[in-house]
Amino acid sequence: MESIDIKKMSNCTFEEVLVAWNKGFEGYHVDVTLTEEKLLTNMVREGKYPNTSYVAFQAGEPIGILLNAIKPINGQTIAWNGGTGIAKNARGHGIGQLLVETALKLYEEKGVNTAYLEAISNNDKAIKLYEKMGYDVIDRLSFLEANELTEDFSYTNEYEIKEYHSSNMEKLPFYDGEVPWQCRFENVEGAMSCVVFKDGKPVSYFLKKTAVNGKGELVATVLYQMGIDHNHAEVNDIISFTLHNIFGPKSLNSNRLAINFPHKNKMVLEYLLSHGFETKLEQVHMKKVMMEKAGS
Repeated sequence: MESIDIKKMSNCTFEEVLVAWNKGFEGYHVDVTLTEEKLLTNMVREGKYPNTSYVAFQAGEPIGILLNAIKPINGQTIAWNGGTGIAKNARGHGIGQLLVETALKLYEEKGVNTAYLEAISNNDKAIKLYEKMGYDVIDRLSFLEANELTEDFSYTNEYEIKEYHSSNMEKLPFYDGEVPWQCRFENVEGAMSCVVFKDGKPVSYFLKKTAVNGKGELVATVLYQMGIDHNHAEVNDIISFTLHNIFGPKSLNSNRLAINFPHKNKMVLEYLLSHGFETKLEQVHMKKVMMEKAGS
Protein backbone atom coordinates (compact mmCIF):
# COMPACT_ATOMS: atom_id res chain seq x y z
CA MET A 1 0.00 0.00 0.00
CA GLU A 2 1.30 3.43 -0.96
CA SER A 3 2.19 5.88 1.80
CA ILE A 4 -0.51 8.07 3.31
CA ASP A 5 -0.16 11.84 3.54
CA ILE A 6 -2.24 13.63 6.19
CA LYS A 7 -2.86 17.32 5.47
CA LYS A 8 -4.66 19.98 7.44
CA MET A 9 -7.85 20.85 5.63
CA SER A 10 -6.68 24.48 5.44
CA ASN A 11 -3.96 23.27 3.04
CA CYS A 12 -6.46 21.53 0.74
CA THR A 13 -8.84 22.79 -1.92
CA PHE A 14 -12.51 22.62 -1.02
CA GLU A 15 -13.01 20.31 -3.99
CA GLU A 16 -10.57 17.85 -2.36
CA VAL A 17 -12.42 18.19 0.95
CA LEU A 18 -15.76 17.47 -0.72
CA VAL A 19 -14.38 14.40 -2.51
CA ALA A 20 -12.86 13.14 0.75
CA TRP A 21 -16.19 13.56 2.57
CA ASN A 22 -18.40 11.91 -0.06
CA LYS A 23 -15.94 9.07 -0.73
CA GLY A 24 -15.28 8.64 2.98
CA PHE A 25 -18.96 8.13 3.82
CA GLU A 26 -19.93 6.17 0.71
CA GLY A 27 -22.06 3.18 1.72
CA TYR A 28 -22.40 4.56 5.25
CA HIS A 29 -25.26 3.48 7.52
CA VAL A 30 -27.17 6.61 6.51
CA ASP A 31 -26.76 8.68 3.35
CA VAL A 32 -24.69 11.76 4.23
CA THR A 33 -23.69 12.75 0.69
CA LEU A 34 -23.29 16.53 0.57
CA THR A 35 -22.94 19.28 -1.99
CA GLU A 36 -20.19 21.88 -1.58
CA GLU A 37 -22.71 24.40 -0.21
CA LYS A 38 -24.23 21.94 2.28
CA LEU A 39 -20.84 20.76 3.52
CA LEU A 40 -19.69 24.34 4.06
CA THR A 41 -22.93 25.23 5.87
CA ASN A 42 -22.61 22.13 8.05
CA MET A 43 -19.02 22.95 8.98
CA VAL A 44 -19.75 26.57 9.88
CA ARG A 45 -22.88 25.70 11.89
CA GLU A 46 -21.09 23.06 13.97
CA GLY A 47 -17.77 24.89 14.32
CA LYS A 48 -15.73 22.36 12.32
CA TYR A 49 -12.95 24.48 10.88
CA PRO A 50 -10.24 23.77 8.29
CA ASN A 51 -7.35 24.62 10.63
CA THR A 52 -8.38 21.84 13.05
CA SER A 53 -9.54 19.21 10.54
CA TYR A 54 -7.67 16.76 8.32
CA VAL A 55 -7.74 15.07 4.92
CA ALA A 56 -5.84 11.86 4.10
CA PHE A 57 -4.27 11.47 0.64
CA GLN A 58 -2.89 8.48 -1.22
CA ALA A 59 -1.07 8.98 -4.54
CA GLY A 60 -2.39 12.55 -4.56
CA GLU A 61 -6.02 11.49 -4.20
CA PRO A 62 -8.19 12.36 -1.16
CA ILE A 63 -9.27 9.11 0.52
CA GLY A 64 -10.14 10.06 4.09
CA ILE A 65 -11.37 12.88 6.26
CA LEU A 66 -11.72 13.85 9.93
CA LEU A 67 -13.57 17.01 10.94
CA ASN A 68 -12.85 18.60 14.31
CA ALA A 69 -14.48 21.29 16.38
CA ILE A 70 -12.62 22.74 19.38
CA LYS A 71 -13.94 25.49 21.63
CA PRO A 72 -13.89 26.71 25.25
CA ILE A 73 -17.05 25.76 27.15
CA ASN A 74 -17.64 26.60 30.82
CA GLY A 75 -13.96 26.99 31.61
CA GLN A 76 -12.83 23.88 29.75
CA THR A 77 -11.52 23.27 26.24
CA ILE A 78 -13.77 20.72 24.55
CA ALA A 79 -13.12 18.88 21.28
CA TRP A 80 -15.58 17.04 19.08
CA ASN A 81 -14.79 14.64 16.27
CA GLY A 82 -17.58 15.59 13.89
CA GLY A 83 -17.01 12.84 11.36
CA THR A 84 -14.31 10.36 10.33
CA GLY A 85 -14.70 8.71 6.94
CA ILE A 86 -12.47 6.53 4.77
CA ALA A 87 -12.98 5.72 1.06
CA LYS A 88 -14.31 2.20 0.48
CA ASN A 89 -11.22 0.90 -1.30
CA ALA A 90 -8.94 2.24 1.45
CA ARG A 91 -10.77 0.88 4.49
CA GLY A 92 -9.11 -1.70 6.73
CA HIS A 93 -5.58 -0.33 6.28
CA GLY A 94 -5.24 1.78 9.43
CA ILE A 95 -6.01 5.14 7.83
CA GLY A 96 -8.83 5.86 10.26
CA GLN A 97 -6.49 5.21 13.18
CA LEU A 98 -3.87 7.47 11.64
CA LEU A 99 -6.41 10.30 11.33
CA VAL A 100 -7.63 9.83 14.92
CA GLU A 101 -4.04 9.78 16.22
CA THR A 102 -3.35 13.01 14.34
CA ALA A 103 -6.46 14.60 15.86
CA LEU A 104 -5.50 13.51 19.38
CA LYS A 105 -2.07 15.10 18.97
CA LEU A 106 -3.79 18.33 18.00
CA TYR A 107 -6.03 18.09 21.07
CA GLU A 108 -2.94 17.82 23.26
CA GLU A 109 -1.36 20.85 21.59
CA LYS A 110 -4.58 22.85 22.07
CA GLY A 111 -4.87 21.89 25.75
CA VAL A 112 -8.14 20.04 25.25
CA ASN A 113 -9.63 18.77 28.51
CA THR A 114 -12.26 16.43 27.11
CA ALA A 115 -12.96 14.97 23.67
CA TYR A 116 -16.32 13.66 22.48
CA LEU A 117 -17.73 11.92 19.44
CA GLU A 118 -20.71 9.88 18.32
CA ALA A 119 -20.70 6.65 16.32
CA ILE A 120 -23.52 4.60 14.83
CA SER A 121 -24.29 1.97 17.46
CA ASN A 122 -23.86 -1.00 15.11
CA ASN A 123 -20.61 0.29 13.59
CA ASP A 124 -18.52 -2.11 15.67
CA LYS A 125 -15.26 -1.47 13.81
CA ALA A 126 -15.40 2.27 14.42
CA ILE A 127 -16.38 1.86 18.07
CA LYS A 128 -13.51 -0.59 18.66
CA LEU A 129 -11.08 1.84 17.03
CA TYR A 130 -12.22 4.70 19.25
CA GLU A 131 -12.01 2.50 22.34
CA LYS A 132 -8.48 1.54 21.31
CA MET A 133 -7.69 5.27 21.15
CA GLY A 134 -8.93 5.77 24.72
CA TYR A 135 -12.58 6.73 24.23
CA ASP A 136 -15.30 5.22 26.43
CA VAL A 137 -18.99 4.82 25.68
CA ILE A 138 -20.85 7.04 28.16
CA ASP A 139 -24.38 6.72 26.77
CA ARG A 140 -26.58 5.72 23.86
CA LEU A 141 -28.42 8.32 21.78
CA SER A 142 -31.56 7.95 19.70
CA PHE A 143 -32.93 9.95 16.80
CA LEU A 144 -36.68 9.79 17.43
CA GLU A 145 -39.58 10.80 15.20
CA ALA A 146 -43.36 10.92 15.43
CA ASN A 147 -45.56 12.17 12.61
CA GLU A 148 -48.56 11.64 14.87
CA LEU A 149 -48.91 11.07 18.61
CA THR A 150 -50.83 7.99 19.71
CA GLU A 151 -52.24 9.91 22.68
CA ASP A 152 -51.91 13.29 24.39
CA PHE A 153 -49.31 13.97 27.04
CA SER A 154 -51.82 14.41 29.87
CA TYR A 155 -51.14 16.16 33.18
CA THR A 156 -53.18 17.25 36.20
CA ASN A 157 -51.25 20.07 37.88
CA GLU A 158 -50.50 23.62 36.80
CA TYR A 159 -46.95 24.86 36.14
CA GLU A 160 -45.29 28.03 34.91
CA ILE A 161 -42.97 28.22 31.89
CA LYS A 162 -40.38 30.94 31.40
CA GLU A 163 -37.89 31.49 28.61
CA TYR A 164 -34.42 31.18 30.09
CA HIS A 165 -30.98 32.19 28.90
CA SER A 166 -28.74 29.18 28.35
CA SER A 167 -26.12 30.43 30.82
CA ASN A 168 -28.77 30.43 33.57
CA MET A 169 -30.22 27.09 32.53
CA GLU A 170 -26.81 25.46 32.88
CA LYS A 171 -26.81 26.50 36.56
CA LEU A 172 -29.87 24.39 37.37
CA PRO A 173 -28.97 21.72 39.96
CA PHE A 174 -30.34 18.96 37.71
CA TYR A 175 -28.87 20.23 34.44
CA ASP A 176 -27.00 17.56 32.45
CA GLY A 177 -23.85 19.17 31.07
CA GLU A 178 -22.71 16.26 28.89
CA VAL A 179 -24.88 17.19 25.92
CA PRO A 180 -24.10 15.81 22.44
CA TRP A 181 -22.31 18.50 20.43
CA GLN A 182 -25.06 19.09 17.88
CA CYS A 183 -27.59 19.64 20.68
CA ARG A 184 -25.62 22.24 22.63
CA PHE A 185 -27.10 25.73 22.99
CA GLU A 186 -24.34 27.41 20.98
CA ASN A 187 -24.81 24.99 18.06
CA VAL A 188 -28.59 25.33 17.67
CA GLU A 189 -29.32 28.69 16.11
CA GLY A 190 -32.77 30.16 16.65
CA ALA A 191 -33.85 27.68 19.33
CA MET A 192 -36.06 28.39 22.34
CA SER A 193 -34.75 27.51 25.82
CA CYS A 194 -37.31 27.31 28.63
CA VAL A 195 -37.59 26.29 32.27
CA VAL A 196 -40.71 24.89 33.91
CA PHE A 197 -41.49 26.00 37.49
CA LYS A 198 -43.68 24.57 40.23
CA ASP A 199 -44.35 26.80 43.25
CA GLY A 200 -41.50 29.07 42.14
CA LYS A 201 -38.92 26.28 41.90
CA PRO A 202 -37.48 24.92 38.62
CA VAL A 203 -38.57 21.35 37.88
CA SER A 204 -37.64 20.82 34.20
CA TYR A 205 -36.04 22.48 31.19
CA PHE A 206 -35.98 22.08 27.44
CA LEU A 207 -34.38 23.38 24.27
CA LYS A 208 -36.46 23.17 21.11
CA LYS A 209 -36.73 24.63 17.64
CA THR A 210 -39.77 24.94 15.41
CA ALA A 211 -40.23 25.24 11.64
CA VAL A 212 -43.15 26.84 9.81
CA ASN A 213 -44.28 26.84 6.19
CA GLY A 214 -44.92 29.84 3.94
CA LYS A 215 -48.31 30.35 5.57
CA GLY A 216 -46.78 30.53 9.02
CA GLU A 217 -48.19 27.13 9.96
CA LEU A 218 -46.18 24.86 12.24
CA VAL A 219 -44.74 21.91 10.31
CA ALA A 220 -42.08 20.54 12.68
CA THR A 221 -40.79 20.69 16.24
CA VAL A 222 -37.30 19.50 17.11
CA LEU A 223 -36.26 18.71 20.69
CA TYR A 224 -32.53 19.09 21.42
CA GLN A 225 -32.41 18.97 25.22
CA MET A 226 -34.74 18.09 28.06
CA GLY A 227 -34.07 17.53 31.73
CA ILE A 228 -36.20 16.81 34.78
CA ASP A 229 -35.80 17.12 38.54
CA HIS A 230 -36.21 13.39 39.19
CA ASN A 231 -36.40 13.98 42.95
CA HIS A 232 -39.66 15.91 42.67
CA ALA A 233 -42.76 14.09 43.96
CA GLU A 234 -44.69 15.00 40.78
CA VAL A 235 -42.02 13.83 38.34
CA ASN A 236 -44.40 11.94 36.03
CA ASP A 237 -46.82 14.84 35.82
CA ILE A 238 -43.91 17.22 35.18
CA ILE A 239 -42.67 15.05 32.30
CA SER A 240 -46.12 15.01 30.68
CA PHE A 241 -46.60 18.77 31.09
CA THR A 242 -43.16 19.51 29.66
CA LEU A 243 -43.59 17.21 26.66
CA HIS A 244 -47.07 18.64 26.00
CA ASN A 245 -45.58 22.14 25.87
CA ILE A 246 -42.80 20.99 23.57
CA PHE A 247 -44.78 18.92 21.07
CA GLY A 248 -48.36 20.10 21.52
CA PRO A 249 -51.57 18.04 21.55
CA LYS A 250 -52.25 14.91 19.51
CA SER A 251 -54.55 16.94 17.24
CA LEU A 252 -51.65 19.12 16.08
CA ASN A 253 -50.70 18.12 12.55
CA SER A 254 -46.91 18.46 12.47
CA ASN A 255 -43.73 16.41 12.48
CA ARG A 256 -42.04 15.84 15.86
CA LEU A 257 -38.37 15.01 16.29
CA ALA A 258 -35.95 14.41 19.16
CA ILE A 259 -32.28 14.64 18.13
CA ASN A 260 -29.62 12.51 19.84
CA PHE A 261 -31.90 11.86 22.80
CA PRO A 262 -29.88 10.31 25.65
CA HIS A 263 -30.90 6.90 26.96
CA LYS A 264 -29.78 7.90 30.47
CA ASN A 265 -32.87 10.12 30.46
CA LYS A 266 -34.81 6.86 30.73
CA MET A 267 -38.15 8.08 32.07
CA VAL A 268 -38.59 10.71 29.36
CA LEU A 269 -37.45 8.30 26.66
CA GLU A 270 -40.11 5.81 27.78
CA TYR A 271 -42.77 8.54 27.62
CA LEU A 272 -41.76 9.44 24.06
CA LEU A 273 -41.77 5.83 22.87
CA SER A 274 -45.12 5.10 24.52
CA HIS A 275 -46.73 8.12 22.82
CA GLY A 276 -45.85 7.24 19.24
CA PHE A 277 -42.20 8.18 18.76
CA GLU A 278 -40.08 5.68 16.85
CA THR A 279 -36.32 5.21 16.85
CA LYS A 280 -34.89 6.03 13.41
CA LEU A 281 -31.19 5.87 14.30
CA GLU A 282 -29.14 4.96 17.36
CA GLN A 283 -25.63 6.12 18.20
CA VAL A 284 -23.16 5.74 21.04
CA HIS A 285 -21.88 8.84 22.80
CA MET A 286 -18.16 8.50 23.49
CA LYS A 287 -15.75 10.48 25.67
CA LYS A 288 -12.01 10.67 26.22
CA VAL A 289 -10.52 12.63 29.12
CA MET A 290 -7.44 14.36 27.74
CA MET A 291 -6.44 16.63 30.60
CA GLU A 292 -8.05 17.13 34.00
CA LYS A 293 -9.22 20.68 34.63
CA ALA A 294 -7.03 22.48 37.14
CA GLY A 295 -8.54 22.40 40.61
CA SER A 296 -10.84 19.48 39.82
